[in-house]
Amino acid sequence: MSRLRRLKVLESIDDGFHHISFSRNDRLPTWDEVKYIREKYADPEKFYVMVLPPKQYYVNSHQFCFHLWEVKSKIETNLWKG
Repeated sequence: MSRLRRLKVLESIDDGFHHISFSRNDRLPTWDEVKYIREKYADPEKFYVMVLPPKQYYVNSHQFCFHLWEVKSKIETNLWKG
């Protein structure tokens, strides 16, 4: 768990959407670290996504940072109908 303490986390509400950015100084977060952040900071009843925009919209202010965004649309129910 000590490696998880090296994560830097910033939460905000941007245009009404919960936004969680998290990073490390030395490398990209692992999948286990992404899951940890999701479980610790995000509402367990809501959907969150990591957005991968077209290259023209890339912003790289920090080399090792990921972002989780709350989803507020019908996509969340449509994706999981079985």
